[in-house]
Amino acid sequence: MRRYGQLSPFELKNVFIDLAQHKQENEPGQKGTSQTQMLNAGRGNPNWVATGPREAFHALGYFALEESKRVWTADNLGGMPEAHGAGGRFDSFLRRHP
Repeated sequence: MRRYGQLSPFELKNVFIDLAQHKQENEPGQKGTSQTQMLNAGRGNPNWVATGPREAFHALGYFALEESKRVWTADNLGGMPEAHGAGGRFDSFLRRHP
């Protein structure tokens, strides 16, 4: 654990990716199927943040919330929207929120 405590957040992220890939490779039928593509929310460093990726990340989250509330909303809970037509609804969302 001490070794991990000495790592930067970027180095620690790589350790987690390696651990996940190793775990998945040991599962039957999973070798070579690992996905490491992640959405970069623009963490930046203590002196700055990448605003463009962060805006895109949060816009996607707002779309997901809008979709969930569109289907059902009660007591801070939302529903599961259907996949069919999601692309069109996302396009409409982007036009309303440029």
